[in-house]
Amino acid sequence: MTKCAALVAALVTTLALAAPLRAAAGDDYSDIKDTLELCFSCHGPNGKAPVDATIPIIGGQHMYYLYTELKDFAAGRRQDERMTPVVAGLDKTLLKRFAQYFSEQKWPEIHTGTDAATLKKAKEVADSAECFQCHLGGYEGTSGVPRLAGQHEAYLRKTILDLKSGRRGNSAAMSSLMRTFSDEDLITMVKYLSSL
Repeated sequence: MTKCAALVAALVTTLALAAPLRAAAGDDYSDIKDTLELCFSCHGPNGKAPVDATIPIIGGQHMYYLYTELKDFAAGRRQDERMTPVVAGLDKTLLKRFAQYFSEQKWPEIHTGTDAATLKKAKEVADSAECFQCHLGGYEGTSGVPRLAGQHEAYLRKTILDLKSGRRGNSAAMSSLMRTFSDEDLITMVKYLSSL
């Protein structure tokens, strides 16, 4: 082995051994690791694969939206038997760090097997509601407006129907809009959004 090859091999070995140390040193979330593990128990690893499809994908969701929802859970403006006890009493700085962590994750690719005719009808309903005005053309949302594209169908269905009924009370404008549609149209719309 030449001197140059030996030097390269030594450098590669050194970098490989140092990589875990760099990752640990650069881990800005090590102090909340235990609480993140609790989040993963329902929302899946890094918030991307919920155990129960009525629980949202939060890995890759928008930071400000996540932060607002966490604050609403903590303040009791949004109720959920699983979430409310977890975030009750947590300060805003900590809630912001959780929101930041999950927003930095990559949104997972999930695909539903909805037939073309249903998707066409569902797109028509979503377009008639002009959801794209806030959630943008690809329904990927922005800042305080959540991404809907590729979210679990069961979660979207529950959320939209909870908004319509007033059970979810932290978005009066959305509740008002949902009440202008039949349950059937809303459930159809959800099929389209989750298929994106």
